[in-house]
This record gives sequence, structure tokens and C-alpha cells, in this order.
Amino acid sequence: MHKFTGPFHQSDIYKYLTCPFSFYLHKILNIPESYRHPNTVTGSALHWAIDSWHSQQQSPLTHLQAHDFFQDFWHKTLQGLDPMTLAHNSAPLPQIKWEAIDQQQNDLIDDAVSVFFNYTNQEHNLSARVLHSEITFGLVFYNNQFEGTMDQIRINDSGNLELWDFKFSKVAPSQVYLDRSFQFSLYAIAMKEGALYVPGQDALELIQIGEYPEKIVWYHLRNLIPYKRSYKGFQPGDLRGDPRIHTTRSETQLKNTKKDLRKICTMMKSGHFPRSGRDTGGCNGFCRHLDACMNHLENLPLDYQRQAAVADLADLF
Repeated sequence: MHKFTGPFHQSDIYKYLTCPFSFYLHKILNIPESYRHPNTVTGSALHWAIDSWHSQQQSPLTHLQAHDFFQDFWHKTLQGLDPMTLAHNSAPLPQIKWEAIDQQQNDLIDDAVSVFFNYTNQEHNLSARVLHSEITFGLVFYNNQFEGTMDQIRINDSGNLELWDFKFSKVAPSQVYLDRSFQFSLYAIAMKEGALYVPGQDALELIQIGEYPEKIVWYHLRNLIPYKRSYKGFQPGDLRGDPRIHTTRSETQLKNTKKDLRKICTMMKSGHFPRSGRDTGGCNGFCRHLDACMNHLENLPLDYQRQAAVADLADLF
């Protein structure tokens, strides 16, 4: 029986809760995803550019400067050379599925440049006191080892800590989602109880913060894309709203979240990986392991190329 023993990442937890079988294919059998989503690629490039901007200058950029600054990170991310891909992907790099989005590639790049330009001109970013950026952590509780990367830890005007997470998601989350997010709870616990890995002169240095964040910020990057036409009181050129969406965590919430995570990790380690049915909402038909899943249902090799086979049959008829 195949089992998963960790370390656990927040993405592992969400993938397992969405579809345990997809998690099994990806993390146990190491079957690579069939494609990379353009929005994921764009988000990775923006994370990298934002991290670099804060470390290099943290001064406002013109639109042309933002374009030139971002382009280098964009092209390297397309090649899979961004830190996130290098850290989590050892398999051959899947192709980007541009048809998975409802806009042209050039329009997506224009939106990303607009996001980055407007990010570098927001006062809350220009005056930000960034304590750590793209910082990895290690954490152990209930005999389970967790790892992850926090986008930013900032010091606010009151001298307290805030956890910031940048998202390029198309839809902003509900407040209920934010208040119950396992990711933010896990990161808050890591700030209090875990160890952060800080690049030192010769090797990684371990530090401990030892306190929970006063506030957690989902930073909705798409709100920095200006409207192109009038919409519900907005004029062309107006930003879509404040990108900062806030939530908090109490010690009681985090204590109960640790119990929930222990139960989830126990299931993941037990070797039970059922397939989520579409009728339960677990399968949306866009899974990046869809081919391998269907092959498994039909007792075909997991790497069987279904699309190529369909194309070959079409040529015959």
C-alpha cells in the first residue's frame, strides 16, 4: 500500500481534500501535471518580480520601467526557472495551456505589467516595512512535519506583524473562505511555533519569530488592473478596488485548526486515496491529472496519451 508521510504543504492539503486520487497521482506516483495554467505562471512571475522590487529599491516605477523590470522575470518563468518551479518540480516541465484562459497571451502580459506597475505605486507598498519576503518555514506538531513559503511578513505602524499573501486568482475570496483558510492558519501557526529559513552568508540560518500575526492580508493582485471601460460607477483607468482583504486568527481558532490538520494528515498517511466524483463537486473536469485518472478507470497505462489517440482515430475516419 502506498502511503504519504510528508512533509506536508498547504497545497497538498487542498489537493487531497479536493480529490485524494489526484493527490495520489501527483505526490505518490509522481505523475507530472499534464499542463501549466497561464494564470499560475503569471502569478509566479509576479511573486518573483515583487520580491525583487522590494529587495532592490522599493521606489515607484514608470509604466515603461515596470514593463522592462517584469519582462525578465516573465521570460524566465516561462522556462520554469522561477524559484517556485525549481523548488517543487523535478519532472520535465509541462507545456503551458494558453487555451485554458479567455484572453490572448499578449493581453495577459499587459494585465500582469499593469498589476506590477500599480503595485509599485501604492503607498502601502512604497512605505512597507517588509521583515521577510518569500521566506520558507518548517513546523512540526502532532508528529507531522509541515513546510511552506510565506510571501511576506510585514511590520505595521503599531510595530506588530502582518502576514501578506499575493494572489492572482480571477475571483476574490469570500470573507468566510478567508476566515477558514487552512493555508493562513498553518502560516500563522508557523510564525508562532515554526522555524524560518533565512539565507545567510554561507548557508541557511534558522530563526524563530515566536508570535502570531496581528492581521492576515489576502492581496488580490487583479484589483490593480485598471478598468478599460466604464463599469458600475468606475471610469476607464480606475483600479478595481483595494487589493487588501483582511482576516485574523485567534489562538482558539488555531488550536482547533491544528486538530483538524492532524486528522487530515492521518488520512493522507493511511493510504486511502478515493477518487472524487463529479457529482459531489470534487471533479470539475479541468484537473491536470484528468488523462491519468481516466486511464486508471479503463485499466490503461497511466501515461497513455488519450488526446493523441483521439486525433489518430479522427484521421482514420
